[in-house]
Amino acid sequence: MCAATNEFASKGFDGARVDMIAKRAKTNKRMLYHYFGDKKALFEAIVGSMLSEHEQAFAAAPTDPEDMIVFQFNACPSKSKWLRMMLWESLAYGEGPVMAERVRAERMEKGIERMRQAQKNGSICGKLPPEHALLAMMSMSVFPWAFPQITRMLTGTAPSEKAFRDRYTEVIREVTRRMKPAAPAGAARSKRSAPLSSRKAEPIIP
Repeated sequence: MCAATNEFASKGFDGARVDMIAKRAKTNKRMLYHYFGDKKALFEAIVGSMLSEHEQAFAAAPTDPEDMIVFQFNACPSKSKWLRMMLWESLAYGEGPVMAERVRAERMEKGIERMRQAQKNGSICGKLPPEHALLAMMSMSVFPWAFPQITRMLTGTAPSEKAFRDRYTEVIREVTRRMKPAAPAGAARSKRSAPLSSRKAEPIIP
C-alpha cells in the first residue's frame, strides 16, 4: 500500500502507473490485479485505509471548536500525501465526480451532522448553513499547508515556521469565536465554548 500511496501522491490517479507501483512494491502487476482488480479499486482501497488512519489519529482531538481547528491545522503536515492526492484530484476532475466519492461523501455527512449538533448545543451560530460552516473550518486548517507559496507571499512566513503558526493560531481562535452565537445581553461571556458534541472529534480533512 505504501508504494501505491507514494505513486498516487506524486502523480495523481491519472498519472500513476500500475507497473511503477509494482516496481516500487517489488512485486508484479499480475499480483496487484489479483488482490485489487484494477487501478481504481487499488486507489479506493488506499483512500479507505487513509480515512481509517485519520480517524485513529484524530480520536484524541479536542472537541472545543477553537482547540479542534488548531489541532487539525497542526496535524496537517502528517497528512501531506493525502493533501497532494486531493490537489492532483482537483486538477484532474474539477467539480466532477471523483474516485471513492461515496465513502468520502458519507464521511463528510458525519461531519455535517456533528456541525448541526454543535449548533443545537450553542457551540456554533445556528444561522450558518452547517455544511458551509464545516467548509470554512476545513479551509482554515488546510489552506496554508496546501498552498504554502501563497501563505509565504501573503504573510512573509511559511506555514512550517513557528512565527506563522503562532500568529495563525490566534487568527483561527478569533475567527472560530466569531462563529459562535452572540451572548444574551447582560450575560457573561464564557472563555470557553461548549464542546461540539459528547463524541470524540473527527478529522475534517476531506
